[in-house]
Amino acid sequence: WACGVIMFTLLVGCPPFWNRKQMVMLRNIMEGKYSFTSPEWADISEAPKDLIRKLLVVDPAKRISIQEALDHPFFHTV
Repeated sequence: WACGVIMFTLLVGCPPFWNRKQMVMLRNIMEGKYSFTSPEWADISEAPKDLIRKLLVVDPAKRISIQEALDHPFFHTV
């Protein structure tokens, strides 16, 4: 989870769940609500977005494992 948040933030310069209203931001975190709609994402390929989606799954049992993350195509294109 934390790796997904850090990766998102490093790629576009803002955290995935940010909202001016703290309660909305906390709800976004708990529900895993984020998007790739800001203009900063326009030039970013699908591979990092896919990895972030898999890292930011709310349910840890359904989240990508560390080995699966390391085997993700994103790391083969870097």
